[in-house]
Amino acid sequence: MRTARHSFTLGPVEFGKLMKRGLIILRDRYGNDHVNVNISQRTLTVRLQLDADFKWVENFVRDIGSSLPEVSRGGAECPVCLCDVTDQVTLACGHEYCGQCLDHMLHSVSSFPLTCLADQCNAPLPLALIKTRLGSSAMDQLLDLAAETYIKEHPEEFRFCPTSNCAHIYRPGPEGTVLRCKGCLTHICPACAIESHPGITCAERRGLSDPNERAYRAWKKTNDVRSCPRCGVDIQKAGGCNHMACVACKAHICWFCMGTFTSGDIYNHMNNVHHAQ
Repeated sequence: MRTARHSFTLGPVEFGKLMKRGLIILRDRYGNDHVNVNISQRTLTVRLQLDADFKWVENFVRDIGSSLPEVSRGGAECPVCLCDVTDQVTLACGHEYCGQCLDHMLHSVSSFPLTCLADQCNAPLPLALIKTRLGSSAMDQLLDLAAETYIKEHPEEFRFCPTSNCAHIYRPGPEGTVLRCKGCLTHICPACAIESHPGITCAERRGLSDPNERAYRAWKKTNDVRSCPRCGVDIQKAGGCNHMACVACKAHICWFCMGTFTSGDIYNHMNNVHHAQ
């Protein structure tokens, strides 16, 4: 049976109740691997198979403001749940967290570096604290995720082997060279980021694509799906601002011209060059 994903965005009060109690209920019911929280965006994401389960979660989230006990406010405020701190953990920067909220934050990491979430702080979280709160197994998974994130965000420096399920990496290189993966022994074209194509250039290889690839390119054109100019991942704009962020390498992209910029420069570019945002 196919697993589907659904996300919910919560307000501050509802998110506080989710972190204080609701997340435990959901993970006890569906398992840790199927329930994730993006703390910075205050979103809950579940991966489930049955429509009935989605309906249950949808009702749970809708009623979370009234069905769970009120959370107190007035003391030191946890940057995660925005409620009074319980089981206090104080970071080196001086900000206080609920122990449970800090643990949830560390187990739900989706971006790096790991920093304090308090307003205008962004102090890095001490590595010793992360190790203590996570334990060795979860810490190893976090380090693997950090390495994978760095590789995806620096495609000009590193690339993953194009073979499915091969975790080895290589450095991009000029056209006409061939690399051999040390893991699966696949021969790679480091310019195209695919398996090598002896006897033809990269441009010729793209022109001799198979019927399935040509059909996919036609579909992309019809649906205005474009490739990230930095890492090649496909992106589709569903609405909103013409400032796009690649989900893989985090490049800031101008949808008008597909140029890449720093987060601070892209709006100046769109205003000055395209006279729009």
